[in-house]
Amino acid sequence: MAGRPNGRARRRGKFTTRSCGCSRSRARKGFPATGRRIDWRSNGSPQSPRCDETLSERIYVGADHAGFRLKQRLVDELKRLGYEPVDAGPETMDPADDYPDYGRPVAKAVSTGAVKRGVLTCGTGLGMAFVANRFPRVRAALAWTPEIAELARKHNDANVLVLPSRFVSEEEGMDILHKWLDTAFEGGRHERRVAKIDA
Repeated sequence: MAGRPNGRARRRGKFTTRSCGCSRSRARKGFPATGRRIDWRSNGSPQSPRCDETLSERIYVGADHAGFRLKQRLVDELKRLGYEPVDAGPETMDPADDYPDYGRPVAKAVSTGAVKRGVLTCGTGLGMAFVANRFPRVRAALAWTPEIAELARKHNDANVLVLPSRFVSEEEGMDILHKWLDTAFEGGRHERRVAKIDA
């Protein structure tokens, strides 16, 4: 854990040892974020992280004007959790910008394997999802509840999360992000189905 010896977390003024598989959602409750490196299977799915490892995963983040404020919050939250977010823009809020200009860099980074995961947001989330899913090996999931994000990971191995900024609050967006980050792909019959997407 970043800033804590031997993966130990502070609780009620004391250090307690954390077991593997601990949830990043603890950070929402005032606990320090865990720093973990993700081990990846050949199909791009995360294996169970070890809490004594150092997180080094980069996650690309992009938005248009409608998702600008939420993007800023997503970048801050990913940093707080110990990730290395790469802000694909925009740098300032411009009502005249176009979502494909910021969706493509994120989708391309995931498609080429430069990063394993990305997060996008626009007003409805639809435009960003359309852009991202045109890229090979990208499985962009539009999620408006934590349950949708969880199923997108479990059943579809979604490697890009898309948030509809006009239909979720910032706090709801953080809950969805946490669930998406915390949930592993189940594999099994779902792995066969996902493989057929790019067949």
